[in-house]
Amino acid sequence: MTVEVIVRPTSRSKPGFLLRERKRMAIFKRLDENDPTAIDDLVQYMLTEMEVEAPEGTDFVEFIMNLSQDEYDSLFKRSVPPTKGA
Repeated sequence: MTVEVIVRPTSRSKPGFLLRERKRMAIFKRLDENDPTAIDDLVQYMLTEMEVEAPEGTDFVEFIMNLSQDEYDSLFKRSVPPTKGA
């Protein structure tokens, strides 16, 4: 059975951009430092700061934690808005 989960970035025009950006940057800094708790914070960030669509009853945390690296990379590339100049 295939579960389709859609994660969309929050629009840059939505108020609170700098707050979200600061939170995202802090999480990625911790990921770069190999802090394993940053993974949990990243998943929570996705749940609270991005638009997530999933079938009713889908455990988003379990779904994300069980992705392959290729699936995760593909999802995250589509979920993060490009930075200026990229």
